[in-house]
Amino acid sequence: MNTQLYGGINDVLSIITRKNRDDFNLFVGSIQQFIDNDTIIVGNKPIKLKLLIPQSYVGLLRGLHPDQYKSDNIVHQMEDGDIKYNFIDNGGYSSIKKSKNDKTGEVFISNVKLGHVIQDPKYAEIYSDMIGRLQNLYLNDLKLDLQEIMKFSIAIHKVQDVSLNIKNSLMTTVFPQLYSVPLYKDGVFKNYVIKLYQHNDYFGINDRFLSGEIAEFVPYTAKQCTNESGVLYTNIYAGGFGNNSINMGNLKELQNQEKIAHIMEMNNM
Repeated sequence: MNTQLYGGINDVLSIITRKNRDDFNLFVGSIQQFIDNDTIIVGNKPIKLKLLIPQSYVGLLRGLHPDQYKSDNIVHQMEDGDIKYNFIDNGGYSSIKKSKNDKTGEVFISNVKLGHVIQDPKYAEIYSDMIGRLQNLYLNDLKLDLQEIMKFSIAIHKVQDVSLNIKNSLMTTVFPQLYSVPLYKDGVFKNYVIKLYQHNDYFGINDRFLSGEIAEFVPYTAKQCTNESGVLYTNIYAGGFGNNSINMGNLKELQNQEKIAHIMEMNNM
């Protein structure tokens, strides 16, 4: 990857906003041939596999994130009466409201079970990060039985955006104007957030950044970070700059779309 291309990415993304998604997609297409598969990866509306967390699983679920001690409070019934689908995926945990999914149809929940899919080693390799966490999954401090998890239903997430996925360690090279801002809630310091440009949205430093990468973004903070799970990337997309970091497991999905398509075909999804 040469500095001239970095400069081109920096200049074009600095003027793209939420309103011109088509311009962003055209831009991604124009530079795709110059992008290598280790530095910047293009996600072209990828299809991602997720596991549906059953409605009976309610409470604090630990072991989903690269930081295995971080907990999520799994709630299915929303205060507004809506239902929330909760998923396990390569990034850890995700969710979507049923009402939103009814409109967009972006997540398809199948009758296919995890155990059916990972019998094939080429699929097990793609989802090795996720499968590794499933062996140490706790609900309300009780370890979940792996054989029971193998019965979880497969969901297919049809991502709506084209995205650039850039190594965290290279973000300051691609975006030389990137800077950090302290974030306060109710007058109390909460975290640091990062801005690509003054008019762009924030993205936050969280436990999915490697401890060694934090200094790249916030040289003056010693915020503790326990995640040592490997190279992490940041999503940059037209609908919102600076999404949370993704790990190598997500990138395996981006680079193996034909295998995921075969999962769908094989199981009549």
